[in-house]
Amino acid sequence: MVRGGRGTVLILFALYLTENHYSFLHVDSDICLTGTHDPFSRTLKQNDDSWDVQFMEENDRLDPGFWMSRPSTGTLAYLRATEALLKDPKNKGFSATYLLREGIRGLPLRYHLLDVKDFKSWADYQAWESQNFATEPQIDVLIQGTTAIHFTCIDKSIRPYFGKLFGGWSDYNGYYSNIRGRYLVVSGISGTNDQIINFIALAIQLAIDSGRILILPYHVEIIQRRMKKVGPDTIPEYIRIPTFPFYRAVDINSLNGLVDYVEASFALNREKFTGKEVSLDTLVLDEGMLELERGTKYPKLVTRVKQQSGAAALSIELQGFEIRNAAGFEPGVKDYVKRIKEKLRICRNIDESESACEKRCT
Repeated sequence: MVRGGRGTVLILFALYLTENHYSFLHVDSDICLTGTHDPFSRTLKQNDDSWDVQFMEENDRLDPGFWMSRPSTGTLAYLRATEALLKDPKNKGFSATYLLREGIRGLPLRYHLLDVKDFKSWADYQAWESQNFATEPQIDVLIQGTTAIHFTCIDKSIRPYFGKLFGGWSDYNGYYSNIRGRYLVVSGISGTNDQIINFIALAIQLAIDSGRILILPYHVEIIQRRMKKVGPDTIPEYIRIPTFPFYRAVDINSLNGLVDYVEASFALNREKFTGKEVSLDTLVLDEGMLELERGTKYPKLVTRVKQQSGAAALSIELQGFEIRNAAGFEPGVKDYVKRIKEKLRICRNIDESESACEKRCT
């Protein structure tokens, strides 16, 4: 039994394995294997004597999230040097990643960094998040060209959703092959943060009332309101982001127990793992469909969706400024979605008025 934090255990256990002549593969719990490739087909082989250790790469430096090691004299010297750094009081508080990077200095270690095209780190991509992760084509390209993704800077509570979103769930327990019901897709959500939340709540309530499983959207189009300093004055500035990832607007976990849902890439992943497509029937929304049915407390849209009961997957497109205003300001719709809105947890920095987020949290 090794006492100490997670980093201490990792370094000392790696040293123990090496001293006892074991090769090993260490994989962090936040590594998503996409299933596109066999990971070992993208690494140097065990019988290749040209390497001691192999690491995935982050920001041009080694990342021990995915770490292969052979019990060579070079590896042993490296881990003993890293152990010495670990025991040095001056290094108290430094992460295992930092110590493993520093341990290489001055040693003839034969280390190999894995191809960043195959082994991607979220830290390398998050600055371009809306260009890489917000639409189906983008995620499809990412999955098809990737072996593993290290979800650094991702809160633990939403990693399971990210694993599904990026194809790492496989067909576990028939997740894709067993059809559990009919599906509802809502796209074209746009507006200010309040309007967006109204639409998200509408989609959830609609899925509940129609007995459908909600396929979450990839993104929303958000009009952020930020405050800008102009001379002595502070004035509002409005920024339009057409592909703001959905998981950045709403805490995915607040949907648990509220509505039956699947990830945005569900149809893409189902075809990948089962060869079966999700065929969509489309219903175009107009402003009149958000008016309340006579003598009821729900909009006409609910009736229209229920009338499409034969559609295995129904897609609703929300388009146009008039529709956006109706969802935001129509009293009947506000009352219809009120209960759901109260249960949703919204990103505190959805307008990024403080600064651009450095991690994806709840």
